[in-house]
Amino acid sequence: MKVLFVTDSMEIGGVETNLVGLTRTLQEFGHDVCVCSSGGQLVSSLRQQNTRHVQFDICLRRPLRLFASMARMSRWMRTEKFDVIHTMSAAGNLTTLFVSSRGPQKITSPMGLQNSSAEPLFVTYLRLWLHTLGARTTLAISEAIYDMLGRLPGPRGHVIKCNVNGIDCDRFRATSADRDRIRTELGIECDATLITTIGALHPRKSHDLFVRAASIISEHILGARFLVVGDGPLHQLLVRQANELGLGEQVIFSGARQDIPAILAATDVYVKPGTVEGFTGITVLEAMAARKPVVAFDTRDVRAAIIPGRSGFLAPPNDVNGLAEIIIHLLRHPNQLNAIVDFASEFVSREFSLAAVVKRLERIYAHVDVRSAA
Repeated sequence: MKVLFVTDSMEIGGVETNLVGLTRTLQEFGHDVCVCSSGGQLVSSLRQQNTRHVQFDICLRRPLRLFASMARMSRWMRTEKFDVIHTMSAAGNLTTLFVSSRGPQKITSPMGLQNSSAEPLFVTYLRLWLHTLGARTTLAISEAIYDMLGRLPGPRGHVIKCNVNGIDCDRFRATSADRDRIRTELGIECDATLITTIGALHPRKSHDLFVRAASIISEHILGARFLVVGDGPLHQLLVRQANELGLGEQVIFSGARQDIPAILAATDVYVKPGTVEGFTGITVLEAMAARKPVVAFDTRDVRAAIIPGRSGFLAPPNDVNGLAEIIIHLLRHPNQLNAIVDFASEFVSREFSLAAVVKRLERIYAHVDVRSAA
């Protein structure tokens, strides 16, 4: 089967990293895969695994260029014979809007909802509506997305609940050498407690809540260090917040990293501070695969991976004190974690491995292809 993925960019991020893994696994399963995007750092990863990448100007904030890309995409598709187009962003979906209805069938999968907890609801609905225009099938990767799709006006194709986020679990079998290397590089003592969060420094990730929790934890766990992995527009604001809370030397901002398995090997507890619905989060799955205890705020979507007390731990949404109390308890009772990390690792391998995700997509792609040929 010949599959085309279309998305905004291939900059470093959970959605983009997931797409690299999906394309690699689909190719390993014998499919011909191409990616269209505006480019980014992860294009090199696509090329290293022999995945074709074609660059278009795909951005909602540049409507004239986006319209030109729509026309260009339509012309380009006349020379290509894809079986399925799978769009992973609103702008990416719009780029394919002029593709002939007699061409490949379109599947779309919104990869999230709000860009921040303060985003007006009508903006979220508009983006989701644009994401589903012209799609034959819409894949809802979370309960929140499925519910919101049900409230959209007009046709949006056949809606299927299907997770398309997966990880290469074998990558996260890190060693003690990885742990020691990262700690030495970042200046973290070998016996210090390290609490980590990973994600773009963007409002939707709520890193400010992580920093506030760090302030509470540091009062109870002497020598604790806190690692924020990622880059983005909130970097200076978060650094200032940490300094104002007296955490200047305890909180480390490492910037974006690609050696996430080694970062997790050096970690004692992983935290997902985001409260915006949309999906569990790739980094949560990665931490579970790395056999690290995960603590997050309770949302419907994070419960797709975290079963409280079995595969991870949940605090009430936005309850920073509650989040900190759970982390403090875990650090004081580490012997209670073996069963948790065992179950979490097995659960992720069964439900969220790239092989499991691709097998589900294969069935959907084949069904769409059969319907289009009928």
